[in-house]
Amino acid sequence: MSALAALLVAALHVGAGAQGVDTLPRAAMDSIANRLTVIRQTTVEQSSWPRVLLYRFIDASPEECTAMFADYEHQAAYIRDLVEATITRRLDSSRTEVFFRYSSGIRLLPTTTYTVMERLARADSNRYMVSWTLVSGSKLRSIQGSARFFGWTNPVSGRAGTLLVYEQFVVPSFIGDGLGFVRARALNGVRDAVDAIAAEVERERATDRVQLDRQRGALNAALRTQ
Repeated sequence: MSALAALLVAALHVGAGAQGVDTLPRAAMDSIANRLTVIRQTTVEQSSWPRVLLYRFIDASPEECTAMFADYEHQAAYIRDLVEATITRRLDSSRTEVFFRYSSGIRLLPTTTYTVMERLARADSNRYMVSWTLVSGSKLRSIQGSARFFGWTNPVSGRAGTLLVYEQFVVPSFIGDGLGFVRARALNGVRDAVDAIAAEVERERATDRVQLDRQRGALNAALRTQ
């Protein structure tokens, strides 16, 4: 295992508790159990944009969720406003550079393009993570984020599934990036993406097992070489 992979696995071993799940109020946990997305925001020093954490229950296994999400080019098929997702380089089985192009959906706001380094890691069969950092991009100074997939039994339905903990911190750089409605739209976009991830995994699990099995095969092939 590479030093980078070891660091990512160590981060996963910290567990969902480190992401604040154990400090969420009862109402928030009830919302997660009822299949709603819960959002927490924290301020970042010297930034007008917050760091956001989103929590979502998915009715699928952590392996299935990670496999679908790590099919990077497929993301353009289900995430709104994502016009293009193209793998530009594979450094090794766990590190992939991916180019994304987003439409703002607003005539006066710019289309955003950027490339991130995606990193894949697994702690065990119930804990996976995909993390990303900015390589280059237009209208952006920085992107840091991760999607962590933890095995979790839904206390309402009793079904064993996945708790997705999605973290994102973006520092944009374009005229008007500090406007409240711009931040609000960006936050809604992240929430829509989390909902879309959950919906697409559950759709594939229910109606497109061939694709999901292909994605699982690709995931396990990548992880075997770490």
